[in-house]
Amino acid sequence: MSTQTPQQHVDGFWWTPIVPDASKTLASRFPELDWMKDKFTELGFDTVQTYIPADPLIHADYYLDQHGPFDPTYRNGDSTWALASESELETGLDWWQSLVNQGRAKEFLKEREDIRAQIGQTTSIVAC
Repeated sequence: MSTQTPQQHVDGFWWTPIVPDASKTLASRFPELDWMKDKFTELGFDTVQTYIPADPLIHADYYLDQHGPFDPTYRNGDSTWALASESELETGLDWWQSLVNQGRAKEFLKEREDIRAQIGQTTSIVAC
């Protein structure tokens, strides 16, 4: 099974600070990993293993495009964006544009990628 933890959704994607309410809404729909593992054990699986891929879910060249959030096609690549209100999206894109204009976007991306490298974006659960 492939899933995300709430933390992976909020902190594993660099763009979630652009639409924080939408991100938190979607994150709340994912169960905690310990809960999932307990459910597999309760269902009678003897072995429950987890794996967190090191790479982002989207090819890095595309994923790390600092101008991507301004493009609706880019935003269509992740359902988080669809949960954002027009107001949240506008406010977030204005904030992001200010970071781009200040030359701080690459630094921000690096900081967020450092977090993603620690927690991942997804978790695979294998039970047998």
